[in-house]
Amino acid sequence: MKDTKKNAIVTGAARGIGRGIAFKLALEGFLQTLLDIRKDTLDGVEQEIRSRCGDVVHCLAVDISDHAQVDRAVRLHVEKFGGVDLLVNNAGINLRKSSCEETTDLLVEAGYYSALVESRMIALLPCIGTPEKAAYRRNAK
Repeated sequence: MKDTKKNAIVTGAARGIGRGIAFKLALEGFLQTLLDIRKDTLDGVEQEIRSRCGDVVHCLAVDISDHAQVDRAVRLHVEKFGGVDLLVNNAGINLRKSSCEETTDLLVEAGYYSALVESRMIALLPCIGTPEKAAYRRNAK
């Protein structure tokens, strides 16, 4: 039988804002799947939340640029909690590329098709108004 409490998936949950959101949701009674690429740090967050709030979290080390890993994580969450009430799309990537074209190629290759992530990343690109940016927006639709 599925639990009737609200549930959430939080990406980038191992530190910073994602960690803070995970703690707040746990205190509010949410059942959660926490995702982050940093397994050791994520394990520490899981232990802290469990010690304060009980068995309300399930943690998975996931690289969100890998579609298969994300699909598996979402499937496991849905099997465990019956659906997704809240998605906190907090994970990001640190880009240190020499050109806008390389940056755009990396974003498209990594599969950053979420409107939220796209809007954040495009706003940060140093090549606003260039043909590369226009091509990225067309391909992202």
